[in-house]
Amino acid sequence: MARKQTQTNPWIDAIKFNKRKKLGKLDGLLFENQKQTLLFLAAMYSVARGSTEFTPKQRQQYQDLIRQVRASALHSDLEKFSDIIHTIWHSGWQTAKRINCFLIILGTSADDPIERGEAMLVHLLDALDLYRTTTSMADVSASLVMALGYTIAYTSYDGRGSYTWLYAITSIKKNNSVEVFGRMCDVFYAGIGGVVKAVPLSQWDAGKFIIDFGQDYTTWRLPVPDQLVGWFYQQFNLARIQVLENQRQANWIIDLFKADPDFYRNLYEEMWLSMICEPVRALRPDGLDSVEIKHPALTSLGYRKLILFPEPIFPHFRARYIRKPSYGGEQVIEMVLQPTDLQVATLVESKEFQAMCPPRLLYMDKILAFFAVRAMYYIVMDVIPHAFGSNRNGNSGGLPAIVRPIFRRLPQGHNASPEARARALKCFRTEPLPGFTFVRGYQRGDDPNSGEPIFALRDSDLPMPQHN
Repeated sequence: MARKQTQTNPWIDAIKFNKRKKLGKLDGLLFENQKQTLLFLAAMYSVARGSTEFTPKQRQQYQDLIRQVRASALHSDLEKFSDIIHTIWHSGWQTAKRINCFLIILGTSADDPIERGEAMLVHLLDALDLYRTTTSMADVSASLVMALGYTIAYTSYDGRGSYTWLYAITSIKKNNSVEVFGRMCDVFYAGIGGVVKAVPLSQWDAGKFIIDFGQDYTTWRLPVPDQLVGWFYQQFNLARIQVLENQRQANWIIDLFKADPDFYRNLYEEMWLSMICEPVRALRPDGLDSVEIKHPALTSLGYRKLILFPEPIFPHFRARYIRKPSYGGEQVIEMVLQPTDLQVATLVESKEFQAMCPPRLLYMDKILAFFAVRAMYYIVMDVIPHAFGSNRNGNSGGLPAIVRPIFRRLPQGHNASPEARARALKCFRTEPLPGFTFVRGYQRGDDPNSGEPIFALRDSDLPMPQHN
């Protein structure tokens, strides 16, 4: 019986022999087609293993391809970029292959401008902003953190590693863009604490990972150009202190939930039960129902806005938090909520994330869920506090608006029509009470309300347990 031939990577010969017809297709494939991107990166790694036999021309052609990959990475869609990083980390490839593919994507060459290192670091932080704030996306977040760690760990000044981190620090110093350190501290220290140790680059052992886990605290060892060690300590620690102070301001709310979980769980269930049994209004579509965040425990962490979207089954809904920390970046945290117990989100099977994520941090999912349901309850039960003028229920007086569905009281002796009862069942899953009818949502005017915040969530919107 004939032996089955092993399929070879079609990109290997194209890279070795600089086949322009095939390589010319790269721009439309890299970070757009995941399968082809991974095949190409694997081929780049395979070809590089024989790089000692390269002619000077072949070496230059290979470096040109690396620059093409990195240029595509910098301009890639963040989700597709993140998917590639995540897939590499969980590919089952040998560690050396994974790390080298990370450096192909995230690296910087010695003759690149120093600003390119900062741009790549910021792009990676932007990708982390998409995933790291909730445990539901912890595996992707962990992959990106590991990629960041290896990009820093393989910093080199002799051509054997990447210049991304070295050039990023130099560019940050030159352009005084130290808010990037704040974003890094937000990744490193959120809920963890710990210390940072700047290691002079002349003493750095390239490839040694940057995290040391101790019983009492975590140490982040970061290579720094010798002449910038003092400046780096000062700037990075200023950012670290601010991040930890913001976290301390939020910790008291976590302690509330931990100290009396039954109180908040019961309140959470009661809000859901009221919305199921006695709804008054419903959400408007297209994110028109937005809420401003004024609670100091959330604003200290950068949470600015909450947007509510109806799901097909009432009262299920989708909550979208907008987080804008003071030191830069923007994160969108989404969760789909439905009647259930108030539980800490289940931690996915990610050893890297478990190692870096303290139990206290996991409570943020619970707190965000509680505030989202609190806002939904105010709207559905028509008990909105702190309403902004006539925008309370999306009616805006005589101004154009999307008017939300509502149960409306009828004159004495009247009841809802069969059509109104059927519409109510479809919208609310319950019929109007005697003496009420259902009015479906509708648009009034040609330019409806754009979704400006209809009220604010403040510290008074988090009830406190009353202990005797």
